[in-house]
Amino acid sequence: MAKVLELITKYKALIVSGVEITMTISLLAIVFGMILGVILAIMKICRIRVLNVIAGAYVEIIRGTPVMIQLCIAYYGASVIGINYPRFNMFGGACTSDRLIAAVIGLGLNAAAQICEIVRGGIQSIDYGQTEASLSLGMSSFGTMWKVVLPQAVINIIPSLGNDFVNMIKTSSNVTIIGLADLMYVSNLIRGQSYRPFSPFVIAGGIYFVLTYVLSNLVKLYERNATKSRKR
Repeated sequence: MAKVLELITKYKALIVSGVEITMTISLLAIVFGMILGVILAIMKICRIRVLNVIAGAYVEIIRGTPVMIQLCIAYYGASVIGINYPRFNMFGGACTSDRLIAAVIGLGLNAAAQICEIVRGGIQSIDYGQTEASLSLGMSSFGTMWKVVLPQAVINIIPSLGNDFVNMIKTSSNVTIIGLADLMYVSNLIRGQSYRPFSPFVIAGGIYFVLTYVLSNLVKLYERNATKSRKR
């Protein structure tokens, strides 16, 4: 324990920087994933066959390949197809913008496949009679989806989305593959500098546990409040 506390004190700035980068990419990736996931869910349940096939194929491909490969494609593959991410230092020089952008895109694309299925289930859980009633009152299909169905579906799926965010924090440890200085990368750096192969990972594991534990309990708190509101 003394050795762990010694490392925390000595490398406090590195650890804080790693936590900041981990939380930033997790938050940005889940927001990006939510936007794309909603679009994919609508594509998957609409009556246009081509859109159904595209969304279905996307979900199967993303869910069937490792997130590390997706991150490598997002970072190394971008230059192959002529995409150059803007590059400048961020977080006091701890990372560069091109790596962060690639990490957000890679993790966001991965999250979108999971969120697509969550949103699709949420939409289909809403009684179709409400859609029929809206259409009979003269609302368009888009207006019905945007103003009637989605607001109710979102309430049902927020707990699942919260759990996805919790999982994203753990999944973000894969960004070390593209050299982004997140918490896992920092742990490896401390391991190399201190010549202590075990303690840095104990520190990282403890921080990941605290972050996910706090967020998990916030999600549970929301679920309890939402359940009480529905009962009223």
